[in-house]
Amino acid sequence: MASESEELRQLGNVLYKQGKLYEGQEQFRIMSTKHEQDRWYNAAIKHYRDAAKADESDPAPLSNLSAALFETGHYEKCVQQVEKASELANAKGQVDPASANKLKIRKAKALIMLDRLPEVLEAIAPDEPNAELKTLADAVKKALLSNPGISNREKVRKEKLEKIVKDLPRFKSVL
Repeated sequence: MASESEELRQLGNVLYKQGKLYEGQEQFRIMSTKHEQDRWYNAAIKHYRDAAKADESDPAPLSNLSAALFETGHYEKCVQQVEKASELANAKGQVDPASANKLKIRKAKALIMLDRLPEVLEAIAPDEPNAELKTLADAVKKALLSNPGISNREKVRKEKLEKIVKDLPRFKSVL
């Protein structure tokens, strides 16, 4: 079972390294709508998903999947796969420091892309030894300090929407 998973993961790696994240990449570039783009969904991602299904105890395909999802702009899904890969690695006792750092960095960058800056700081330990993670944490702290409203952006947006909805008429009079 693990050999099938490894084969699929390696095929995904080859496609990933060749930049073939999407099936029909040339057609994808000229597609205009999201629906059309989805038809050409990721070749590498497909193989990583198949590898993860073939061996559900192996965190490597999920790690690779998170990288491909990040590269294609699917940041929320990337964060989910990073968390699953980390949980699997911890459960199996396969915590490789280099792989763990890659996952932490990818998760932090995805959270930044999702504009969830406070979560970045929660995900990075204050005494983090990794230089890249320290740099990311420092940049996020700086962004939050220079613009305190940035952390409540979602709350402010929600309040504005609630006010707009509240001010809308409750019913329409019939003529």
